[in-house]
Amino acid sequence: MKIEQGALVQFSKVLGISDPVHLDEKAAKSAGCRNVVAPPTYGFSINLMNPSKDISRDAMGVDITKVLHGEQEFENFVDICAGDEISIVTEIADFYAKKGGALTFVVSDTSLTNQLGELCVKMRNVMVVRA
Repeated sequence: MKIEQGALVQFSKVLGISDPVHLDEKAAKSAGCRNVVAPPTYGFSINLMNPSKDISRDAMGVDITKVLHGEQEFENFVDICAGDEISIVTEIADFYAKKGGALTFVVSDTSLTNQLGELCVKMRNVMVVRA
């Protein structure tokens, strides 16, 4: 996925971020960044816009009206910047039921790597599906 500067700036504004490295290319470069920098949680948006076809809700036959967002973790390594081309790899890390099968938990791990081969972000997401 190609990271667009306008999308990063808009995302930052929605979050109320005022740090100019997230809003202005010149300020970001003056601060030593390659370009406008994505906020730390932007990886979640990247993953939402480019879900894995093999483990998407549709592929698993999960009804979106039965889904709850359970948990989210981020481990950031290298800034994602405007102009980057991000590769996304998502794998199911765990799958289990609770409450006698009334709730199914799907744990997925996602890695985002830039065009330089640098690992930018590792994310863990827990999706809860009601029976």
